[in-house]
Amino acid sequence: HHLTISPCPSHCPAQLTVVAPSLRVTAIVGQDVVLRCQLSPCRDVQSSDIRWIQQRSSGTVHHYQDGVDLGQMAEYKGRTELLRKGLSDGNLDLRITAVSTSDSGSYICAVQNGDGYGDAVVNLEVSVALSTELSESFQPLPPPKSL
Repeated sequence: HHLTISPCPSHCPAQLTVVAPSLRVTAIVGQDVVLRCQLSPCRDVQSSDIRWIQQRSSGTVHHYQDGVDLGQMAEYKGRTELLRKGLSDGNLDLRITAVSTSDSGSYICAVQNGDGYGDAVVNLEVSVALSTELSESFQPLPPPKSL
């Protein structure tokens, strides 16, 4: 028996399947967060058009195409990074540094190449650290015992 490998089998529509391993990501103000997305099945996306879009405003959070980072919304300038080392494995992960509560919301991860288009949604919840955690971590040290 022989295998025929055609570039686009007829039963395969021009659609890429993008999956988000975790649909909900939580972070605390000031932290860095990674929004994860990947192609299924995995394939190299280094020469694809990858966009992360803020669903609320439809604004571009990060736009990558053929190895180059393109324009984005002012509020994300200098704060986003497409984790390129994963691109060859089909990972579309986006790091956002120093998140603020205004970053909360849904993000669309969209990828487009010669084979088609696919997207997935990741929800980011940014919270202010809980007051109980704060009071525990910033407790004053007990006074030194006098000798």
